[in-house]
Amino acid sequence: MLLSAKALQDTGALLKYTATMVAKQMVGPTLNVQDAVAGKSYEGPTIVCTHGFAVQRVGRGAVLHDLGMLDQVPTPAVSVNIAYP
Repeated sequence: MLLSAKALQDTGALLKYTATMVAKQMVGPTLNVQDAVAGKSYEGPTIVCTHGFAVQRVGRGAVLHDLGMLDQVPTPAVSVNIAYP
């Protein structure tokens, strides 16, 4: 996930990039982080919560959650189920 300097000027893109990079530093550089998708449910431990986003380990990959879409901030290292309508 390499973004241009122009793309990182957008605050949301910068926050997503930061959460993704922190998760990759913690788990490994090959960690595949995908955005959460409406209509899906995700089960697994939270890798990291940064300002605005959480990264959750799901299977061999990870899912990026916008904290503004959640009722509460997930606790790092605790397995949770996050579902989207």
